[in-house]
Amino acid sequence: MAGYTRKYRSRLLLTKKGQQVLKKGISGQDFLIIFRKYTYDFNWAYRDRCEELRIVQTTFLFTLFILKKYGDIFRESAFYEKLFIKAFPMSLNEVPQRDYSSPVKDVSSCYLMRSLERFAWFFGFADFNISGRKFFREAHQIKKTSFLDEFIKFHK
Repeated sequence: MAGYTRKYRSRLLLTKKGQQVLKKGISGQDFLIIFRKYTYDFNWAYRDRCEELRIVQTTFLFTLFILKKYGDIFRESAFYEKLFIKAFPMSLNEVPQRDYSSPVKDVSSCYLMRSLERFAWFFGFADFNISGRKFFREAHQIKKTSFLDEFIKFHK
């Protein structure tokens, strides 16, 4: 999507632009292109089995804002999940009621996976401390990185 690779006969190949990045490293402009494509064009729901919850993706700046504001120390992921639900309670209406789960639990786990793990951590905006076994993670502690402070500036 960003023009660094292309698909040819079911194989992923580097374009000239991708080869340049491989040789010289990623520039600030390249990072910005990938960041924009990931946040605006790529469908985050494509990678998991959660509900669509488009609001999780469209509020990526809210995620960066709360990480920047509260991320000086490691905090439980539940802290950020509660802030998200408090700010966007309408997200609970997008998840059906199930016998084995609740909308709050579903939205929280989706927010953790998509916004905190696959967005903030993936782009280097957050550090994670994860305890528990591989498939049954018990606690996620999240803290912002210095890169977030350098990359994002919010003005009053």
